[in-house]
Amino acid sequence: MTDGGKKIVAMLADYWNKSSGSNVSKVFQILGSEIDSLTSTAEKVERWRDIDQAKGKPLEQLAGNIDQQRGASTDEILRILVKSKAARARSTGTIDDIINTIAVSLDVSPSLINITELFDDLTDPEPAAIKMAGLPLAQLLATGVSPSQFGRIVKRSAAPGVKVSSIELTGTFSFASGSMPETSAFGFADVDEITGGTLSGLLVPDNDQNLPL
Repeated sequence: MTDGGKKIVAMLADYWNKSSGSNVSKVFQILGSEIDSLTSTAEKVERWRDIDQAKGKPLEQLAGNIDQQRGASTDEILRILVKSKAARARSTGTIDDIINTIAVSLDVSPSLINITELFDDLTDPEPAAIKMAGLPLAQLLATGVSPSQFGRIVKRSAAPGVKVSSIELTGTFSFASGSMPETSAFGFADVDEITGGTLSGLLVPDNDQNLPL
């Protein structure tokens, strides 16, 4: 008997014959299957109200609540755009808010993101400018967003008039410390390119595929 049928039969008074082969149980077994189907659908609808689980049209409806268009974005990238736009709406433009916006957008720890103001930079001071560093390149690529598209998200996260001078995306690659070749997981890749460190990247935000940010 289905779970729904068992629950209904269990609620009946003991006056009724509730054994598995009784007519009462047979009737509620049929009704129970329909209840189970409705329950499953309701649970699915409830899950798809979660931005991290919604797909397709339900995801677009969630995006529409904050006027975020899909454009050519996949579901994965659309989730990032929705989270980014919602976080930007709450941002006051402070460094902490920018960090939080990026962290929420990519679902990473804020501790991975470091933003520095450049007005007192020792080598190249620049007013109303910031640079970002620290985010692992592999973690960004895992989201499906290209580095240059990510650069546009960071630019939109900053306060109006603030320039994002550069974005440093960190890798794990390292050279050997001595005369022997590096053989750890952070050195050169093996022949099959299964092991080895990942390269870093420096991004100066520019225009890429036009996402509806």
